[in-house]
Amino acid sequence: MVKNKVFQNATHIAIVLAVGLLALSFVGTQTGFVPHSAASTCTDDDGGDIFTLGICSDQNEVSGDFCVSDTEVLEHNCRYNQCVQTTASCPLGNVCLNGRCISSEAL
Repeated sequence: MVKNKVFQNATHIAIVLAVGLLALSFVGTQTGFVPHSAASTCTDDDGGDIFTLGICSDQNEVSGDFCVSDTEVLEHNCRYNQCVQTTASCPLGNVCLNGRCISSEAL
């Protein structure tokens, strides 16, 4: 008798979960909203190189590298198929110009 009740409760839980998943699936297809959808691809044309002006693109954005100060560049990279930003300091003797680090001697 106890065994039947446990089996019956497990069956009810499975049915409730199945109906819930079905409802989420329906909402996603009708509204276009799918919870936790990950970007399918991400590209960073400079591969994270702070000496090259680069563009990162994923399914949500297109972002270019740019200078945040005379010696720091905001670099866009791919991580988990999404563009992320990191701030990098130019090495000593370099400055940031037009979204990339260059030798101050090249100026």
